[in-house]
Amino acid sequence: MLEMVGEGPLDVRLKKFVEEKKQLLEEIRLLKIDLENERDKVAVAERRRTAQAPLSNGPDINAYDIQREATKQVNDIKYKLQKAEQELTNLESTNSRLEGQVKRYKQSQELAEQTEEELKSDKRKLNRENRTLRDQVEELETEKGHLKKRLEKLRQVRITTAVAEV
Repeated sequence: MLEMVGEGPLDVRLKKFVEEKKQLLEEIRLLKIDLENERDKVAVAERRRTAQAPLSNGPDINAYDIQREATKQVNDIKYKLQKAEQELTNLESTNSRLEGQVKRYKQSQELAEQTEEELKSDKRKLNRENRTLRDQVEELETEKGHLKKRLEKLRQVRITTAVAEV
């Protein structure tokens, strides 16, 4: 059914279904009006026939033809009406199914957005921790360098005092 409305986002497809539904409802309304008009025509023709025709012993063949034609038109209109109502029911069920799909997709989207926000927050937190740890490593390396220099100076002082004592 979705292939009938073409490509595009689900919202656009739903709008097409709604438009088609409105068109079919309008067509049903027009068919009902046509049916009423045909019934009125048949009734008017029947009244004229009975008013104009003298009473006769046999059936009026012209009246049978008119009646048969009117019955055929009424049946055709009833068939079109039934088809249009069936199509409308079909579209309504498709519409409700697609609305359910839209609802599920929106829930999935909201969940994905929430998860995305949580992941972004975790990433920021981890980046902060990473910066802090790098700063600590840098401070420790600087302190290590200072301690090495102090150790070297102490060794130099020991060597010079040991040489001076000998």
